[in-house]
Parts: sequence; C-alpha cells; structure tokens
Amino acid sequence: VKRLRSRHIGLVMGLGSKPEEHEETEKRLMRKVTLRIVPYVGFLYLLCFIDRVNIGNAKHNMMEDLHLSSTEFGMIVGLFFVGYCIFEVPSNLMMKKMSPSKWIARIMVSWGILTAAMALCSRYWEFLLVRVLLGAAEAGFFPGIIFYFTFWFKKRERALKIAFFYIFAAVAGVFGGILAHFILLMDHWNLSGWQWLFVIEGLASALVGVSVWFLMPDYPHSVSWLTPDEKMMVMNRLKDDHAAGTSASSDANASSVNVAVKAISWREVRDTMLDKRVLTMSGLFFVMLNCAYIQSFFMPAVVKEMLDDPVWANLLTAPIYSVAIVASLSNSVIADRTGKYHWCVAGACTIGMISYLALAYALTGSSFIFKYAATIGAASASYATIPPYLAWFTLNLRTSTASAVGTAMIVSIGNVGGFVGPQIMSFSEKWYGTLGYGLGVAGVLEFLAVIGVLLLAWWQGDLGGRKSKGYEQIVDHEPEMEEPSWKAYGTA
Repeated sequence: VKRLRSRHIGLVMGLGSKPEEHEETEKRLMRKVTLRIVPYVGFLYLLCFIDRVNIGNAKHNMMEDLHLSSTEFGMIVGLFFVGYCIFEVPSNLMMKKMSPSKWIARIMVSWGILTAAMALCSRYWEFLLVRVLLGAAEAGFFPGIIFYFTFWFKKRERALKIAFFYIFAAVAGVFGGILAHFILLMDHWNLSGWQWLFVIEGLASALVGVSVWFLMPDYPHSVSWLTPDEKMMVMNRLKDDHAAGTSASSDANASSVNVAVKAISWREVRDTMLDKRVLTMSGLFFVMLNCAYIQSFFMPAVVKEMLDDPVWANLLTAPIYSVAIVASLSNSVIADRTGKYHWCVAGACTIGMISYLALAYALTGSSFIFKYAATIGAASASYATIPPYLAWFTLNLRTSTASAVGTAMIVSIGNVGGFVGPQIMSFSEKWYGTLGYGLGVAGVLEFLAVIGVLLLAWWQGDLGGRKSKGYEQIVDHEPEMEEPSWKAYGTA
C-alpha cells in the first residue's frame, strides 16, 4: 500500500515512479514546510521566553526599588506557574476546538498585555496577582506548539524540529540579556529601567500576537503556499507513518486526518490523564524542568555571584546560551537519526548532574574559568534534554485528543518545577547566603532524572526489558471518525 501510494504521488507530481525521485521531492517539500513553520513559531517562542524570564534580568533593580526580599522575589517568580499549570490542559483542548493561529494569537496578546502591566505594580501582592494571571494567559503555548508539530511532521522528524523551536529560548538568553542590559539603563517619564523592560518586551509580544491571527499556517490542507499535490503528499506521508505503527496521533500524525473533527472525546481525555506512562513521564519532566528553570531564572545571578558585577552578569550569559544552542541541536539530530531518545536524554542529564555538582562545589572558590565552564555545561545539558524527551513522549499518542491532553499534561506537571526551582534557589540564598546549595540540589535532581529515564526505557522495552502492555499506543481504543474522507479537505 505504501509503495502504491508513493507511486501515485510521484505520478501526480510529474516525477514518474522512481523511488529516488520521489524521495528527493519529499525532501524538498519538507524543507519548504520546515522553513515556513519552524523559524516562525521559534520566533514566537523567543518572545514568549523573553517575557517569561525577563524578571530574572530585572531582579537586581526591582528588588532594590521595591525593597523585596529573596523569598518574596522567589514567590513572585514561582506563582507564574500556578496559573500556567492549571490552565495547560484546557488551553490545549481549546486549540483543538478552534485552530492554532486563532488560539496562539489569543495567548500572545494576553501575555503581552499582562507582562507590560507588571510595570505598574508597586506592591508585593500586585506582583503576585499579575504573575498568576500571566501564567494563566500563557498556558497552552508551549504544549500547543508541540501538538501543532504533529499536524506536519513524522515522529522521527520531531526531535530536531522541537530542538529548533526550543533553542529560541536559548537565543532569547543570548539577546535577552544584552537587550535587558540596555533597557535597564533607561530612566524616562518616571519609569525605572526594570519597568521599561516589562513595557517594551510585553507590548512587542502583543503586537506580534495580532499578526499571528493572519500569518500562522494552520493545517497542511488549509494553506495557500502548498499546491494540491503537495498537500496530498504531506498528508499521505504522515498517514503512512501512522499506518506503519511508528506514530500515534490520528489527525496529527495521520496527516491532519482528523483536524476537521473538532469534537472532544472525554473518554480519551480521562484515559490519557490517567495513563501510567503519561504520569510517569510527566513526573520525570518535572524533575528535569526544576533544573532548567533554576538555570534560566538564576543564571544572571549565578554569574553575578562569580563576578559581583550585575552589568557583566547579564552580558556573560550570551556565550552560555550560544553553546547551549549547539548542544541542543546536536543531541536532537543524534536522537532522530538513531531513534535512541532515552540514551540521548540520559546522557544530557548526566552532563547536567556533573556540571551542577561541580558548580555548587566551586561557586565560592576555584577559578572563574572553571566555574564558567561548569555553568555552560549545566545550561547546555538543560537545553539538550528537553527536545528529545518530548519527541520520545509524543511517539505513542494516538489520537488528536490524546495528543492535545498528553502534551499539555506533561508540560503542566513538568512546569510545577518552575515554581519549585525558584523556591529552592531563594531558600539557598536566604538561609545559606549563597546559591551553591540550590545548585547542588539541581545536581541531585539530574541524577534522579538519569535513573528514571533508564528505568522507563527498560519498562518500555527500549533496553531489552519487559514491554509494558499497550506500549505502542497510549489510547488503545478506536477513536471516533478515525479516517474521514480526503474529500473533506478538497484535495481529492
């Protein structure tokens, strides 16, 4: 069936039936799709991440102006994730009901306005309130994009695509620190530099969010920049991936087969949320994101503790994130080409463990070069871990509802680490006068992640151990309207 379909597509596109010609055409088509989608959503995530962690760049000035303690600042940072985690699953289900462009636009405009509103906060409780609302507004963006990728890319292509998307957070770290350095020097119209930081970066996101409504591609069958034959080819290659048992989302991986089906199966919602592997992998993601947010929010502070200079602390974060970009892409390429996602994740976590423990031990001593190298290792490990791990997770999500709920669940539970991580660092700074103890905790968490990933891989049969029942598919009952006619999309 797959050979016949490939032959049919080759004839439709005027290429004959030679497999090598069809393969080359498919590569050109997917390069076209990738260049249209990944840089665009990556730029959106760059704005998202800048707005999420700019409070770390504003920390020094904001705490001085408002007389905030380390504990209060940690609570302001962490409460963002209360609203964020609560609304992740509902937000992803709304994206299934609506369309990616409309829902992502709503998310961006909301978070941009609320980020700018933080400039108006002058009391501790006002910051707490706005940060909770900001988390609720941004909920669904990251898992929504992971869900969105399943409408376009096969399973063995996703780690690298997620990496290209995810490294824009590292790009945000490179340019965010430099941009923050110059904005923090502003002092006009009775607004301090940290207030201008929130206003400028927040309003930029809101304005870009308006354009997303009109510019973001939704599904292969609905875009104008693909020919009818190209649309069919994108959809059929994903349908083949699904039929071969190498993928798992009926409308997503089966080439948007069910994107016209907006109904939500609440049975699938329940089954996905209670699935043992979803809960296990979400718990491991929580451990990993504790470390990721520790380095994201407190990297400038860690570098500042090395140098005791807030200006150079922001500037010296740029090389750290530059190396992290290379590490993330390299690890994701290896994961996609070998299919050994578990080893790539475990390897990155091992590097993170060594780096965090070395940094914790050497923070108040040793040479600056040694500490800076350990900092680069910790950041690189965090960025190299997430893309292959999320790609590994999405392999077995069979239906659109399972994809929407599963990706939201893992990001929701994982991002509780965004609340816990800052509390660990604030506690370390307050009670011990250094961030070193918090970094040591991060090293222990990375060790637990390594053990957890290898045990999970053994349980699933990736290491030659037992294969859990229902391994191939998380939702194992037949979803409604599994494969509607292609005529629904005007492509046949």
